[in-house]
Amino acid sequence: MEKLNVKKLILVSMPIVFAVALAIILAACMAQAERSTEDGLFDPPKTQGGVGDTLSPTVSSTYMLEYRRVGDGKCEVSGPGSFKGGNLVIPAKSPDGDTVVGIGDSAFLGVASLKSAELPTSIGYIGAYAFYGSSLEAVELPDGVDEIGECAFSNCRALTRIDVGSGNASYTDMDGVLYSRDKSEIVCYPSGRANSSFTVRAGVTVIHKMAFYGCAALRSVNYNGTEEAWSKVKIGTNNDSLTSLTVKFSNSDK
Repeated sequence: MEKLNVKKLILVSMPIVFAVALAIILAACMAQAERSTEDGLFDPPKTQGGVGDTLSPTVSSTYMLEYRRVGDGKCEVSGPGSFKGGNLVIPAKSPDGDTVVGIGDSAFLGVASLKSAELPTSIGYIGAYAFYGSSLEAVELPDGVDEIGECAFSNCRALTRIDVGSGNASYTDMDGVLYSRDKSEIVCYPSGRANSSFTVRAGVTVIHKMAFYGCAALRSVNYNGTEEAWSKVKIGTNNDSLTSLTVKFSNSDK
C-alpha cells in the first residue's frame, strides 16, 4: 500500500515539475534575447543597397512610403506605399535615417487620392511623371529643387498652381505657372486652372512637353511678341490645349 501511494504521488507531481521547468527555460530565453538586443546582436536585418538597388518599402512615422537608396546616405521616394490620400508629407529622413533628396520617376503617377504635397528642403530633384495624372491640387517647390523631369506635373486635372520658393536658383513661378528661373521656358501650366486666357511673354523660347495638356478651361492665348518670334518658339509634344487655339499677337511684324 505504501509503494502504491508513492507511485501516485510521483504521477501527480510530474506535471507540476514539468510546468516549473518549462517556465524557468522560457524565462532564461527571454532574458537572453533582451541582452542580445541591447548588445546589437539581435537587430532586425536592415536592407542594404547602393545606386540602382531597389529596396523594399519601409515604414515612416505617418504612413508607409517606398524609398530607394541612391548612395552616400541618401534616398529618394519611389512610391506611395500605403499612402491613402489627402495631404502628402514627405519627411526629410527615411525610417532608415537616409536623407530624402528626391522623388523618383512616376512615384505618385495616377494617385487619385492625393490632394497636396509638402516637400522637405532636402529635396533636390523631382523625377519624370512623378505626379502625372494625380489629383494634386497645389504644391510648393523648395529652394533646393534644381531638376524636374518631363511631365512631372502634367495631366493633373485638379492642379491650380505650382509655387516655387523665392530662393530657388533653377525655377520660378508667375501666378502659379511653373517657369525656368530666367522665364525663358514654360515648364508646366497647371491643368486645373480656371483661367480662360493666358499670355505668353515675349521672352519665352521653349514650352516643355505636355506643359499645356488637359487645360479644359483655356480658350485663348496671347503672345507678347511678333508672329515671327512665335514661330521660333520650340513647343514640345502633346500641347494640344495650346496649339489648338488661335494665338493673338501683341506686336505686329509690320
